[in-house]
Amino acid sequence: MPTAAPAGAVVRDAYGAHFPDEPEPLKLPLDYAPPKVRRHGLSDAHPFPLVSDGKGTGDDYAHAHRVRPWQAWSFPEIEYARTPTSFAALVVDVDGAAAGEHLVMAVENGEVCEPNWAVMRRASGGIHVVWTLACPVHRYPTAKAGPLKALARVGEFYASALDGDAGYAGVLAHNPMADGHRGRCVTTWLRHQPYSLGELAERIPAGWHQPRLPAVRTAAGRNDALFRALCRFAGTAGRNQVAIAIEAERVNAIFTCPLPAQEVRHVVASVLRYRARWAASGWHQASFLAKQARRGAAGGRVSKGGGRPRKWADDAERKREWKRRNRGATKQANTG
Repeated sequence: MPTAAPAGAVVRDAYGAHFPDEPEPLKLPLDYAPPKVRRHGLSDAHPFPLVSDGKGTGDDYAHAHRVRPWQAWSFPEIEYARTPTSFAALVVDVDGAAAGEHLVMAVENGEVCEPNWAVMRRASGGIHVVWTLACPVHRYPTAKAGPLKALARVGEFYASALDGDAGYAGVLAHNPMADGHRGRCVTTWLRHQPYSLGELAERIPAGWHQPRLPAVRTAAGRNDALFRALCRFAGTAGRNQVAIAIEAERVNAIFTCPLPAQEVRHVVASVLRYRARWAASGWHQASFLAKQARRGAAGGRVSKGGGRPRKWADDAERKREWKRRNRGATKQANTG
């Protein structure tokens, strides 16, 4: 009677191939990230991240390609701020020899939150400033617009406060690990805990207006700006899916750094999902206004703008009705 092989023993099959008795457990992409990066708040990772050897002695970057997650952290440039379905961190590219001083002053003055780490390139002095997110922001076609809009607002404010590079695509970021950047960069490790969107948004002053097309600086800002522009365009019933896709290409070309084609398709799919909901409930233009007018017919007449119905013909009529009701309430109180 055959007996079980001892733990760790090498087992061979009928063809002579050997394999361990206990297979290695499966790992998530985040498990291959360096422990120090995870201790500073990185909570998600790309299953096939884009990597590059970075910028050499010249101004040209090496060709970018995708690798397995266990290979990625040995490259100087790596896609760790986002995954196929989410934004895991906010990265702002600050150029110039005085980028480090600018960042220190902004943090000391309370303009921005303390980053989780900052990676400075020795040759140019430019910095990639990173804030990790406790809860990655979903960016797939089925994502909710609220969190992405909040991340876009936070990113645009932080980029404007630090005078971030509007041409930064937000895909590749400097590898913070010494073995990865190969001595080309210097990493300053700061806060350990990741941030929530609410914590990052606390630094935005009241009355600050988010920049519009084409002045957006971050990947999340471009995603949100494209989504809002397409929602406005898709609000007319006569514009079909093809027209929306063409408009998406036109708007994307306005950006200083256009979004990848796949991300544009995801934004279009998200807009079409909202558009189907609008069509089911009535368009927000002529048919919506007519529906609102019918609902408000019992309470009065339609306002000049065709929106919320008005109960009174003028202010004098409204005041007379208010006095009549007030007299009735006062009379009841006195008799009681």
